[in-house]
Amino acid sequence: MKKLSTKMSTGIGQALRDAEKIIALEKYAWNPDRWHLPLNHHSDPLKHKCEVCLAGCSMAERYGILWEENATPGTLKNKDRMMLSALDSFMRQDFYNLFDLWGTSTVTNYPKEMQDRVINRLHSEVPHFSMRNFQKFKVHARKAIKILREEGL
Repeated sequence: MKKLSTKMSTGIGQALRDAEKIIALEKYAWNPDRWHLPLNHHSDPLKHKCEVCLAGCSMAERYGILWEENATPGTLKNKDRMMLSALDSFMRQDFYNLFDLWGTSTVTNYPKEMQDRVINRLHSEVPHFSMRNFQKFKVHARKAIKILREEGL
C-alpha cells in the first residue's frame, strides 16, 4: 500500500494524480459528492460505475478499495481517515479545515498566523474550484498545490 505523503502539497498532488488515473478507467466516474460509491445499473451491467471524489480516487489507488466496494474515510485507520477527509476539505476549498485535518493526521501544528497568510493567498489567487468538471478542477487544484509548495507546505 503506497500511502499519501504527509507533506501537504505532495500528498494533495499525489491524490490529484490518483484521480487522473482512476477517472480514466471505464469503471469510474467523477462525482465530488460521493466518496467511493458503486452504482449498479440492473438493466445493463456494462454501465456499472463507481462514483468517486478526490479522496475516493486515492482510496481506490492507494488503499486497495475495489471499484465495487462502498467506502468512506471511516473505512480506514484514523491517520489515513483524517488525510482523506482533508482531501475533501481541499476539494471544497475549506482551507481552514484542510489545515486542521492534515495537521491532526500528520501530528503537525501549523501556526495560526501562517495558516491565515496561506489561506488568504489561496483565496485571493485561486479561482473557485469547478468541482463538477474534473478537467477545470484539476487546473485550479494545481494552482493551489503550487502555492502550498511555494509556502513550504
